[in-house]
Amino acid sequence: MYPHVIRLRKPWDIDSPATSARPIVCCSRRFNRPSGLVTGEFVWLVFHGPQISFTAWLNDRPLPLVAGDSAALQANVTAQLAASNLLRLEFSQSDPRDPASGAAVDRRQTPRELPAHWLEQVSLEIRLAETD
Repeated sequence: MYPHVIRLRKPWDIDSPATSARPIVCCSRRFNRPSGLVTGEFVWLVFHGPQISFTAWLNDRPLPLVAGDSAALQANVTAQLAASNLLRLEFSQSDPRDPASGAAVDRRQTPRELPAHWLEQVSLEIRLAETD
C-alpha cells in the first residue's frame, strides 16, 4: 500500500552554533537508503507540522522543497539517495515569515525549542508517482 512511510524520528543531532549573529539551530540525521526499491517507486522527503523557516540539505546538496498536500513541504530525493545519507536542517528566526506560505512564524518559541517537536514530523515516503 502506498505511500509507505518511514518516520525519521530519533536520533537527531542538534547544535546551536555560538558564533552565529542570529538565533540558528542546526539539526542533522543519518539514514540509509530504503531497501527493496523497485522500478517505478520514488522516495520523497516530507516535512509535516507547522510551517517554519528552515533550509534543508541532503548529502551536502540543497533540497528544493515544494508545497505538498496537507501543507507539507516535500522533495523528491530518489536520484540524490546514496547507500548512507546525511540530512541537515538549519532553522533560523531571522525572517518572521515562512517563505513557503507567507504565514507569520511564532517567535515566542526559541530556536532550540522549535525543531525538537517539529523533527518528529519528518519522514521518507515511498510513492508510485515521481511528482505529487
